[in-house]
Amino acid sequence: YAPDYSTATGFYWSQATGLRTICPIGNITESPILINDSGVVGGVDANGHVFRWALAGGPGSLVDLGETGAGGTYVSGINARGDIVGNSGRGSPGYAKSFVAFASANTLTLLSSPGSRNPPPIAEIHLGEVNIQINAINDSGVVVGTYWDFGYLYAGPDFSNIRVHNSHAFKWTSAGGFTDLGNF
Repeated sequence: YAPDYSTATGFYWSQATGLRTICPIGNITESPILINDSGVVGGVDANGHVFRWALAGGPGSLVDLGETGAGGTYVSGINARGDIVGNSGRGSPGYAKSFVAFASANTLTLLSSPGSRNPPPIAEIHLGEVNIQINAINDSGVVVGTYWDFGYLYAGPDFSNIRVHNSHAFKWTSAGGFTDLGNF
């Protein structure tokens, strides 16, 4: 079998195994593909589907975890268990989303910012998206990242930026939900 590398293709290589093609749902996008110490790979294919692939799983080891419903999806972390976290751009109803894909469940859990969607009253205000970004997941399944309350705020006809939004560090667990670690 000679793989066709005429299009972007994700692959795994080690001295022991040689080159192994990761046969995704579509071609691999230019977004990061991450790997843990056990050879579990997490990434996003060209169709915006998050996937998990494991060397130990054989040919059927590719798992389609679904899509976020937003463009610009990418993986930002993978832990020793193969739990994957990442982020996406605009989703419905227009807010950024982040995701967790626990290896035990093989589905995406979407996280939306806990930030307020009710900014302080300001004349002619235009509310942008409330953003969230996951940075990492540890081996215990604790997710960490940042969210911004009020997203982007602009006022007046010239859309000058109003600095009334705050950045908040957070941790999240499936059992405990969001814990705000303070704003900065």
